[in-house]
Amino acid sequence: MTYRFKAGFGFTLLELLTTLAIAGTAMALVAPLAVEQVSKMEARAEASRLNDQIGRWSFMAFSRGCPISLDLAESVITISSEGCDFSERITHEYISFPHQVIKFSSSGFTDVTRLSYNYDGSVRQVDFEEALVNQTAEVGE
Repeated sequence: MTYRFKAGFGFTLLELLTTLAIAGTAMALVAPLAVEQVSKMEARAEASRLNDQIGRWSFMAFSRGCPISLDLAESVITISSEGCDFSERITHEYISFPHQVIKFSSSGFTDVTRLSYNYDGSVRQVDFEEALVNQTAEVGE
């Protein structure tokens, strides 16, 4: 049994190359925008996690009865506790911090009301009272 190619069926090489060129151009235009959107969403998620972490550190200081100190510099937060032999280091990819030291007392409170961080070329702030209220509401549910 022999198969024969019938003329008029299929695409020509020129049609296939044209389609690939159009698809490649479209991908070249859309891909950078998609990557930029993903980066922005990851940066927002990182800033949101910072709010959650503040509440967690406050609760940790209260529940363990030990003061906790946060040393923020560049993109690194170093967490240490004076009496509970606890330390942690968190590196952020999308947000950075001017050098600041924040201390949570053994009751979970701090004398600082805001934390400053740089995100997307601008300085932003986290209000501790709002972060702690949100954390308390989640624990109570």
